Amino acid sequence: MASLEHDHGFEPGMIRRIKLNNFLTYREVEMYAGPRHNLVLGPNGTGKSSLLCAIGLGLGGRPKILGRAEGLGQFILHGESTAHIEIVLQDVDPERVFVIKRSFDSNSKRASKWYTRVGHVTELERGAAESKNFTQSTEDKVCQKVAELGIDVNNLTCFMPQERVGEFSGIDTQELLVNTLRVLETKANSQGSTPHGEHQALIDMQKEIESLSMEESTIQRDLDRMKCELDRLQRDVDRQVERKALVDEADVHQKLLLWMHFDSLRAEGKALQEKLKELKRQEDEERQKIEPLEKHFHALDERLAAVNAKRKRAESKKVRMLEACENEKKALTNLDTSMAMTKDRLQSMDSERKRDEQRIVELGKRIQDLQSQIDAIDIPATEAALMGASDEQKAIQGKIRALTEEKDRAENASNDLKDRADNVKRELAEITNSRKRMMQRIPSKYGSRGDACLRGAQIIDEMRRGNQFRGEVYGPLIAEMNASNKTYAAAVEDYIGGNAPLTFVVSERHDYDLIRRVVVRERGVKVYLSQVDGEREDDQHAIRENAMRRFRSEADILVRGDQAFDAPRLVKKYLCAFNGLDKMLIGSSRTEECIDAFLKNHLQQLGGVTVYTQPAPGQLRKHRGDWSRQGNCVVNSTQDCRPGGMLGSANDERAEALRRELEELTADADRVHKEYQAVSSKVEDLKRRRAEITAEEKRLRVVRSQPKVLGKKKASYEAKRAELQRKVLESTDAARQALVKDLQAMAQENCERLQSIQKHIKELAEHHVPFLQSELVVFLVDRAKQQKEDELKIAGQQIQVISKAVSAAEKDFKEKKGTARSYKKMLAKEAPITETVTDENGNQLERDTPLRAKLNELEKKYNDDQDLVKDGLDEIQQKLSSIQENEDVFAQFEELQKKYEERQMQSQRREEIQKEKEEKLYTRIEKHRCFLSALVALTSDAFARYMDELGYTNCKVELFSEGLVAKWELHIKVRFRDSQKDPETLSAHIHSGGERAVSTIMFLMALQHLVSSPFRIVDEINQGMDERNERLAMRRIIANTTGKDGKQYFLITPKLLEGLTDMDNEDVVVHIVFNGLKNVRHADWDLSEFTAKRRRIAA
Repeated sequence: MASLEHDHGFEPGMIRRIKLNNFLTYREVEMYAGPRHNLVLGPNGTGKSSLLCAIGLGLGGRPKILGRAEGLGQFILHGESTAHIEIVLQDVDPERVFVIKRSFDSNSKRASKWYTRVGHVTELERGAAESKNFTQSTEDKVCQKVAELGIDVNNLTCFMPQERVGEFSGIDTQELLVNTLRVLETKANSQGSTPHGEHQALIDMQKEIESLSMEESTIQRDLDRMKCELDRLQRDVDRQVERKALVDEADVHQKLLLWMHFDSLRAEGKALQEKLKELKRQEDEERQKIEPLEKHFHALDERLAAVNAKRKRAESKKVRMLEACENEKKALTNLDTSMAMTKDRLQSMDSERKRDEQRIVELGKRIQDLQSQIDAIDIPATEAALMGASDEQKAIQGKIRALTEEKDRAENASNDLKDRADNVKRELAEITNSRKRMMQRIPSKYGSRGDACLRGAQIIDEMRRGNQFRGEVYGPLIAEMNASNKTYAAAVEDYIGGNAPLTFVVSERHDYDLIRRVVVRERGVKVYLSQVDGEREDDQHAIRENAMRRFRSEADILVRGDQAFDAPRLVKKYLCAFNGLDKMLIGSSRTEECIDAFLKNHLQQLGGVTVYTQPAPGQLRKHRGDWSRQGNCVVNSTQDCRPGGMLGSANDERAEALRRELEELTADADRVHKEYQAVSSKVEDLKRRRAEITAEEKRLRVVRSQPKVLGKKKASYEAKRAELQRKVLESTDAARQALVKDLQAMAQENCERLQSIQKHIKELAEHHVPFLQSELVVFLVDRAKQQKEDELKIAGQQIQVISKAVSAAEKDFKEKKGTARSYKKMLAKEAPITETVTDENGNQLERDTPLRAKLNELEKKYNDDQDLVKDGLDEIQQKLSSIQENEDVFAQFEELQKKYEERQMQSQRREEIQKEKEEKLYTRIEKHRCFLSALVALTSDAFARYMDELGYTNCKVELFSEGLVAKWELHIKVRFRDSQKDPETLSAHIHSGGERAVSTIMFLMALQHLVSSPFRIVDEINQGMDERNERLAMRRIIANTTGKDGKQYFLITPKLLEGLTDMDNEDVVVHIVFNGLKNVRHADWDLSEFTAKRRRIAA
């Protein structure tokens, strides 16, 4: 930064020095400002605007006025935690300076720390010891001191950051007036208030009057509402009076009903008394009828007892006879069972003897068969065959051993060849698989985009290993592609370009949203991401295979773009759909010779195509075919392409050598494998033959041992046959004859038992007739007894019913009597129709109450009909239900009437106050309008003069002061074109950026003589101006900011026009900002050498 060699002319509030630590792009910087024009010059990105941000924040401004960030932590140098801003201001005393220091850190929750001190101007000299005696202060105190020095960083006319330059010309005309008045704080009107303060006071007064008017409207609405409420309450009061009369009438009806109910109770009691007498008489009659029935019942009971005794004796005899008969039956049944069992034993003995005889015959046949088998076996021949099989077995075993050794040698040779082939494949895969090498080269090729892509790829790989994806995910695409040769790689890399090589593609929407959430939002890594439908069939290519065959024969077109490399199907689908890779062709040197004819013949069919040719080995040329704007001829845009630097190519010498070696190893491995298979086949054949011989030997051994086995089996059969013959011979008929005798004896006993049972049945039949006669007599006597018993029960039940009725009648009579007495007491208390009074002589007399007359009147009205009285009461109650009881309505009516009168008085007082304020406001508005008109006229004259110097006539500044003060507007009227009849209000919708920039800077210059700010800062106001306007604008800025009457001015710009002689002024201080990673270090900068070199170039 340049330093100031002379410091005369500084006025209070001007900036003398700025010092920054760890702020934005600066680690440490110090700048000395001049008292007039300060031009801050430097390339974009070097930190010019950072100085403006430091001034705004250091003088108490909020981050939002800069338009860059919301928090202070974002202004700290990357990698640091704290930053410091120190600004030295000229104090009111010319020999003193006021120093402000602001410190803040990256924690947005902690407030900034403020320090201040007052120093001497000699501290600003180079080499002077810097004072450190700061005093800790507060933001409010610093802002107060800054305001005392006339500094307002919140006003765009004095402090305009780069991000808000475009806003100034586009702000609302009302806001423009307010901002203009804010900077005219030193211009006081006749009342001594500032223009902005008076303007705001008038707005507040109008708002206050409007508020009073709204309050008056509210009061009037309240009065109307209260009037309606009073009318409603008056109706409610009338209804309540009517309700009280209805309540009294209903009370008389209810009392009449009570007396009528008492009369009915008394009548019911008399009826119950008569009913009770009748029931007692009926009870006495029933008791007299029951005595003869009881005597007859006892006589029948005695006769029944005698008949039952006779019947029991007959029944006992019958039971004994039945028991004897049952015993005989049981004995007969047991005898039948024994006879059946004996018959079964005889049949079993006969069957067993027949089975033994049949078994003896079968064993004889089996013994004969076994002897025949023994005689048929040739033992000597079997022994000879067994020896021959053993000798053949030994010979085959030797052959298998020799072939097995040969097989092992072939297997070892095959494994050795496979290992060598695997090593060659791994080395070839490392050469051909360029993904890892490409991923390492991406950051150097694509810079910050490559770094972000590499970080995103690492995160996506972690997610892939965690099985978080549902479909295919590939990327970056440059790492998924492997071209067939270097020429194809260069062509494809040149064609796709842009962000496509760094793009990640997915097939599922779920995976797309997941990567967006995790990688972009949560991890903060910006990656290029696209979704391609992986399930849908591939679309037809723009250039189909039949056309490719024709192109190969006609122009030696080698491949289509998507055929020039290997990649997953989803990657190729994306490049064809979004980059049109299937509309790119790669040809040879012959294609270069006939490219024009090829494009002319096929361009209409292809609709635009890119062809890469090879003019010479190692060279690549790009041809872009398209129709001319008139559509009548073919345009061939040609461009030489650089060799590819990223896309992998597997066609190099080492890869070819490895492929040839792999082919040889594969052939040798196939040959050795065939030999191995042949030997293995022979070994298997010998093993099968050995197994057959082994089986034959086993069979022969079995045949050799067969006579011995069969002999043992024959001996066993002969022993069994002998045992069965002995058993048959030993068996006799004695047991069978004994069983037959037992069976004959049991048959004789069976006949005797049957005769005994017939005798018992005959005796039982003879005894049964007198038993039935006794049963009939018992039945008849018992039936007569039952009838008499039923008659007695009926008579007893009748007596019980009558007794219960008597008890119930007595109870009802007592209840009615008690109820009537209680009712009479209640009526005497609640509805008395008589009262006891004492006459003049002291005698007590009874007389009728007024209620008695009302009741008599109602009785006549309703003719003593209780139902009519109830109907009358229901009618009254219906009227009462339509009128809701509200005892508070009388108090509410009186209270609301009182409030209504008070509100009327309040409305009258407010009308008087509003009228008085409106008169005062009108007077102040007229004075303020005159004052503002004079100020605007001065500004308009200066603005018109400045714009006229630029060649733009009829420009002016106008005040529109009609209606509410808050709606007053300030219009900057400009006329930039001769065809334009009248000047138009400056607007972003009508005027260009350069026109707005010129108008803005001229307006600021016009305000300079009216503004009391000690300094102004404008960032890149000349952006968008053409050379002429910029040159004239700079001349006006220099004229207004230099000389005796000039003010301190900071103009920040990245460029300066050549030959700008107005800058040759001793009041102009140029600060060259040369900060940044790619700029020359300060230690390597030699100003004298640079000046000499510039003069040599100019010469």
